[in-house]
Amino acid sequence: AFQTYLRTYPNGSQINDARAGMTKALIAAKRMPEALAAISSLRNLRSRTGSQGIDNYAAVLALTLDIADSLMAEKKLSEALDLLQTSRSRDQVIERQRQRILELDRIYRQASATAGGSNDAYSALGANRDALATRLNDARAALKSVEENTTFDIPRLLREGQCYMEINEPGEDTAVSNEILA
Repeated sequence: AFQTYLRTYPNGSQINDARAGMTKALIAAKRMPEALAAISSLRNLRSRTGSQGIDNYAAVLALTLDIADSLMAEKKLSEALDLLQTSRSRDQVIERQRQRILELDRIYRQASATAGGSNDAYSALGANRDALATRLNDARAALKSVEENTTFDIPRLLREGQCYMEINEPGEDTAVSNEILA
C-alpha cells in the first residue's frame, strides 16, 4: 500500500508518512537492504517547496535504531555501525527540527492568508490550513520532546559501543563510553 501511494502520488501530502510506513514494514519483514534504502531516502529528504519534508526527525532516528538492531542481530556489525555513525545527534535533530518548524510556520501563514477569514473547515483551503496547523503543532511537540530529553543520544551511542566491542575495537568502544559518560 505504501509503495502504491508513493508511485501514484509522488508529490502527495502524505508522502513522508508513506515513506516512514514503508520503512517500518520493511523492518518488520526483515528486508534490511530495502529498509536501508528507505531510511536513506528519509534521512536525505530535502524539500524544494517546504511543503514536503520530515516533520519529526526523532522518529527517523527511531527507525534508524530499529534497522541497526536488526543488522546487529544478523551480525552485520559493520553495516549497523555505518548506519549509526551517519545518524543525527541530538543537537543535529534539534537544529533540523527547528528549521522544519520555521518551514511549516511559513507554509501555514501562507495557507491562512489564502484561506482568508474562512473558518469553514470543510473547504479545501480550510482543510489544508487545519492540516498544516496540526503538522506544525506535532513538529513543535517533537522538538520539545527532544529538547527535554538530555539522554537522547545514549541509545545510539550504546549500540555504537556494542558494535565496536563485537568487532573488537577496544579503543573505539572506550571513546564511545567516554562520550556517554560526558
